[in-house]
Amino acid sequence: MKNRICICLAGTYWFLYGGVLFAGIDTLAIEGVEIDSAVREKTSRTRQRDWLERVAKAQRGRYRFFVVFQHYPYFKKEGPCSYGGYEFWRGTFDALGVDFALSGDEHAYVRTHPLRGGKKDAAGTVYVVCPEIDSHMEEPRIADGEGLVAACDENVSSYGACIFSVEGENMTLRYISPDGKVRDSVSARRRR
Repeated sequence: MKNRICICLAGTYWFLYGGVLFAGIDTLAIEGVEIDSAVREKTSRTRQRDWLERVAKAQRGRYRFFVVFQHYPYFKKEGPCSYGGYEFWRGTFDALGVDFALSGDEHAYVRTHPLRGGKKDAAGTVYVVCPEIDSHMEEPRIADGEGLVAACDENVSSYGACIFSVEGENMTLRYISPDGKVRDSVSARRRR
């Protein structure tokens, strides 16, 4: 498969790499613009949703896995995060078959079960808050989550990295601490 990249709406872009479609949506796209905040949210997310749907449709058949990423977290340890837009995006991610939805901002590692329709479903999207990358923080302490959250870092000052690999019909995300230990992992089975 040929690798490609495209920058589209300001702050959004997509690229194909190794049979994976990566799409970056910009949750900070129109912050600071002098309009009503409710209108800003609707306009920004609606335009980006439409863009994401067009990208997925145009690239259909060129990718085996689909990863979307943004700045604000979809989830926190306690559950869905209102300002991350989980309720807005989940229907779109379900319809498009997004395998992983990555975020940051909070930077304390959180991973959900695969979710579809707001419920656990093996064919759903795994939502992940990626950890901070900093050598002056503490070691991770991974614990089982509750409800829709499968795993979370009990230590909000921990650090590490999330690394993907594609092997055969599976795409695996691994949370690795600086000492090289895999602290958590989850795989998505190819759906396309």
